[in-house]
Amino acid sequence: MSIKLDYAYAGPELKHISEDLSRNETYRCPFCEEEVIYRKGEEREHHFSHKPGSNCSADSETILHFNAKNYLADECFGPNGYYITLNFPLEQYIPELYEQLALLGLSQDFDVNLHEILVSLRALKGAKVEKRIGPYIADVYCPTEVGNGLAIEVCVTHEMGEEKRSFYSSKGISFLELIPKKGQNKRYEFEVKSSSIDLFFKSYREKVEKYQQEHLYSKYYLGLLAAAREPLMEKEELIYKQKAVQKVINDISNIGIDDYIKDEVFKKSTTIRAQAFNSNIFHSEPLNNVQYVKSRNGSKYLMGNDKTYFISNEQNLLYDILNKIVCAEVEVEALVGGWRNSEKSSIVGFDFKLPNLSVTSELYKYIIKQFLTDLSMKFDNKIKELS
Repeated sequence: MSIKLDYAYAGPELKHISEDLSRNETYRCPFCEEEVIYRKGEEREHHFSHKPGSNCSADSETILHFNAKNYLADECFGPNGYYITLNFPLEQYIPELYEQLALLGLSQDFDVNLHEILVSLRALKGAKVEKRIGPYIADVYCPTEVGNGLAIEVCVTHEMGEEKRSFYSSKGISFLELIPKKGQNKRYEFEVKSSSIDLFFKSYREKVEKYQQEHLYSKYYLGLLAAAREPLMEKEELIYKQKAVQKVINDISNIGIDDYIKDEVFKKSTTIRAQAFNSNIFHSEPLNNVQYVKSRNGSKYLMGNDKTYFISNEQNLLYDILNKIVCAEVEVEALVGGWRNSEKSSIVGFDFKLPNLSVTSELYKYIIKQFLTDLSMKFDNKIKELS
């Protein structure tokens, strides 16, 4: 079986098959150092290959590990860094947000792209492959201004040892242990095996809390801030805060929480993308209407937004929509039936059980009201202690 390589050395420089390559340059295998030839035909996958009679013994696991760590180092700050999506269970990292979403019956996982993590940690450009850190070698290492860097370990056949985890933690180094899988168009996908990126989640949690504070308590935030500057006694300050909280509880029904739910941040957490296979996306815009259009030869087509665009590959799109919705654990009921003179029953429609905006709004109000009621009781108990 011939070995297909994504990378080869040109002198000391590692080259990817997607780069501009020269017939005048000699390329060598990263594993056996034999000369390899790049192949960029129109039909086959682009790759480097050995000459006939090669004795290279690199196996698929070794090649996958090598390709994945170099891909990560190349794309940490490249355009594909936005496409390296990692999934984290909210229950483990942000339990308070997990509980709220669980009550609403919404997604309880958190997707984040690698670029967001690097920006949050203020990563400095210059990711290194096989960087020595103390007694250990990190598959990929990114220096950062927040914390002492980010180490990325690629797990193919061997998991990261407990000693290495402890060492990273003791030195304040964030880490990701990722399982790679080759995707389409020379991209790689990654599953989180383990991680320690508390600094990123601390930053994310602060953004969520700030957002809630600004949108749900903005009426009273400035008043509380002003009160904090006044030279009030502790008891008087608690009474003031309790009155402000009680006012929020009384007015909770008038808070425009629907606007909060419709906000882009919430939309992003509930978006399910359906896309025709192998298609390219140029931009997105709201879908206002869908129409059937008949051509001159009698064929029917689906068009969107006042006949501005054809809706292509309808069957492929329907498959992707149904598959994504089912995988997202949205409850779907198939409507089985047929038409007059139908001999066999078939699926003729679907019921999608999606969260109702008004119900979601009421649940959010209930959660906020309970939280504020508990807070008011704590103020009341403290006031009684000080009396």
